[in-house]
Amino acid sequence: MPTISSGILRPIVYYDVLQGHSARTAPNICAVFKEEIIHYSTVARWYQRFKAGDISLEDRPRSGRSFVVEEDNLREALKVEPNSTTRELVAALGCTRSTVVRQLEILGYRNVLSSWVPHELRDFDNAESVLLSRCFFAPQKALSEGHCYWC
Repeated sequence: MPTISSGILRPIVYYDVLQGHSARTAPNICAVFKEEIIHYSTVARWYQRFKAGDISLEDRPRSGRSFVVEEDNLREALKVEPNSTTRELVAALGCTRSTVVRQLEILGYRNVLSSWVPHELRDFDNAESVLLSRCFFAPQKALSEGHCYWC
């Protein structure tokens, strides 16, 4: 059975609060879903919130730096300044360094000569590398085949 999100569990706990049940309903909820999906302390914390009058079922905003960064914002920051360090990207995007590094890896960027570049080659890059290899190896091939004569 897939894991159950807190967005599904909170209304169930709120229903139990309205029914007048205690916070000890966590084992009953786990029995219904046939897995350990919620702990007693979590149910007790939600009971306290609901009894205090806070019946919002959404997560509260958390303090601290964001753990997510928008791909478009990161790409735009790299487009404006491809020589940015991860510290500069952290300051510009307002998230943690590990988040920036992880997102850069997901997007396929690598730091090459102090510049962030896409890791995978485009068709243009592949064609250019073939052209350059022909230019470099053509003189050696001509020498090995005896096409060049020395006077």
